[in-house]
Amino acid sequence: FMKLKVWGDYIYVWPMYGSVEIFEISTPGFAFSLGHLPVINAPGQDAFFKDNYMIVPNMYSPSSLSVLDISDPTQTHVVAENVISFYPQYAALDGDVVAACYGDTIRLLDASDPLNMTYLSNPMLGAANFAVGIGLWNDVMVVPYYDGLDITIHSWNVSDPSTPSSFADESFPG
Repeated sequence: FMKLKVWGDYIYVWPMYGSVEIFEISTPGFAFSLGHLPVINAPGQDAFFKDNYMIVPNMYSPSSLSVLDISDPTQTHVVAENVISFYPQYAALDGDVVAACYGDTIRLLDASDPLNMTYLSNPMLGAANFAVGIGLWNDVMVVPYYDGLDITIHSWNVSDPSTPSSFADESFPG
């Protein structure tokens, strides 16, 4: 599968296992490739933009949130690896807070300095639950997960991301 993000006049596209490709789209019908970044080992399923940076979960060595300088899309390059202790597959940004997850592991990070993110907390999803995405907005974090039978959406209040509080579970037949 392929993922893409649009930022200004550019599209960033990446497969599950491969490099990030960059295309200029300023003239409709005449997109052209600006190149690719072969340095992301295994881009996760989400990416987001903050200031002049694109932040991409890197699921393999180093397991990190890779920060790409996109201020000049023709010279995009990795400027930081925010190493975390698991393989981030999904990630989301709201203001200066990043939420990243894989399986039953979640981390909240302070991204006020994208080049040097710092740990805030790790809300618990529960063993044997496997996250299938993550969302973060307006002080709420939601993580849909699959427990082998049902899809459940778990919600946390993250108005203070150093001490998130769980407040809802809603299950649907899988």
